[in-house]
Amino acid sequence: MGPGTPLVEKLRIVVILITLSLLWGSSFLAIKITVDAIQPILVFGVRFVLAGLILLAIHYMISLMHYSSKNDKSNNYYSSEVKKLRFWKDSLILGLFLIVGGQGLLAWGTQYLSSGVSALINSTIPLWVAIFTLIFFGKRPTKMSTAGLIAGFGGLVILVLPSLLDAEVNFAGIISLILSSVFWALGSIYSNSRRLTKSHVDNIFVPSGIFMTVGGAILLIISGIANNVAIEEFRVEVVQLFTGNILMAFLFLTLVCTVVGYAEFYWLLRTTTASLANTFAYIVPVIAIILGWIILHEVMTSQTVIATCIILIGVALMIVKSPSEIASTTKDSTKNW
Repeated sequence: MGPGTPLVEKLRIVVILITLSLLWGSSFLAIKITVDAIQPILVFGVRFVLAGLILLAIHYMISLMHYSSKNDKSNNYYSSEVKKLRFWKDSLILGLFLIVGGQGLLAWGTQYLSSGVSALINSTIPLWVAIFTLIFFGKRPTKMSTAGLIAGFGGLVILVLPSLLDAEVNFAGIISLILSSVFWALGSIYSNSRRLTKSHVDNIFVPSGIFMTVGGAILLIISGIANNVAIEEFRVEVVQLFTGNILMAFLFLTLVCTVVGYAEFYWLLRTTTASLANTFAYIVPVIAIILGWIILHEVMTSQTVIATCIILIGVALMIVKSPSEIASTTKDSTKNW
């Protein structure tokens, strides 16, 4: 069975979802380390500008290797696409929703919450995607997707509720994380819209690199205005970023979680539905808890095992649709965007 068949496509989606969940499930610890040491908006601005430029550099190197190929359609596509106003408008919108709103608010809120609680609240993203898809497009989820959402959310409640009831949580942080999830869901739906999915999906480095760089630059501007950061203060903050454990956390967060993770997530948005692409959010708390059990020797309770199984079943129910059904859903749900 060759590439492009339904089975291969499903396996590819599953593999990318697993690796993405592993990356972003482990990212919250790195986020907590960095935002506790440096201004959250500033460090996230540096993170996304750097990651975006790396993705663009990768595209440039690939272009050089295929420069002599006249059949390099993806390069030809983007060489003309970046000259269009719509491309930059879309990049600005994605930068504002996914990076400034989605990640900027996450960075600001995480400084008031534990990394675990932040990951748990962030797991509401699939629910927001389903709600906004219904509101904007009148598109109800399929029975399998509904069952997956219910199972995922049910498992999440089992997993989360004791932590939220026992922990002393900061409501400013909670509100910030909820708004972050809302902005991320809106950005995901927009990126998954019909006019964007017409783009060539074989080259994801240019569009993802540009919207990340644009969003990161806006975060740097916001940080400078909000904190009245002078050039000297900015230099001191950046120097502090490259010290000790902060450097290790930042490099892991930027080079691995962001460069690799966002490339994978953008591919999912371009080839599946926004709901399916965001099922990683259900798996992230599971990964965080498992890593805590393995690395920090935290207790793994029977409640945790049951909740984890329910969540994974929910994700599986959302993946069982064939790629043709996924493409059809995307086309129908976004035709009026």
